[in-house]
Amino acid sequence: MKTFGNIVLIFVLASCRTLTTKERAFIDSLVHSDNPPSWVSSTKTGFVENEKHFIRASHTIKGNERVNACYDLARLDANEAILSEIANDVKGRIDNANQSISENAEVVLGKVRSGEFEGRIIGLRFIEQYFERYEIGDVERVDCHVLAEIATGDYNLIKLAVVDKIVQVDPQLKEAILNKQIDFFGGLSSDNKLTHARGIKPHEKLELSAVQQEMASASEKSKADAKSKSADANVKTDDNATHLR
Repeated sequence: MKTFGNIVLIFVLASCRTLTTKERAFIDSLVHSDNPPSWVSSTKTGFVENEKHFIRASHTIKGNERVNACYDLARLDANEAILSEIANDVKGRIDNANQSISENAEVVLGKVRSGEFEGRIIGLRFIEQYFERYEIGDVERVDCHVLAEIATGDYNLIKLAVVDKIVQVDPQLKEAILNKQIDFFGGLSSDNKLTHARGIKPHEKLELSAVQQEMASASEKSKADAKSKSADANVKTDDNATHLR
């Protein structure tokens, strides 16, 4: 009797496993074989290499939907991924500086993370795409993958725009930046932040934030003072030369 019960139990378990386990059956892909490129198989959603940020995103649709539309959705996912990465980086640097953040600033960062960013994503290029069609049971699916790249300078321009948004609603953060309590750009000086951002894309117009305007204004004032002192020194030299004659 015990042996019969064990046989029944094994049969039931095997039946359940058959019902719940559905194998993924390959149908087609961009290269017409089940051999995706390494960037598709990678577990990394983003990485930095040769002064560029790379972002990988994917989207899944039903088998009867258009692949081109699937690529479009994957690109939107990539846009959201890079904004989320920047928002998390900004928040992390604020936290590392032991600086509090207002509720309004949290709302702004939340919108950035969810892709509700009103600024332009400058310089983001989609360099690779790949789709794979497969079937699980009787259900057909298509996975679409895209790989995007953005230069570090353009990445920093987006970060500048995000910082500008939160500074507008949180004056305390503005003071913290001006007092050099928070560094959003990895050790660059205030002047170099502007120079670096402008230097990568000289043809792009950079709309400076209130904080960056103050930094630029202070820099220009310093240069003007230096020129004034130099001019005064030249005048004195000319006067001395005239007197000697």
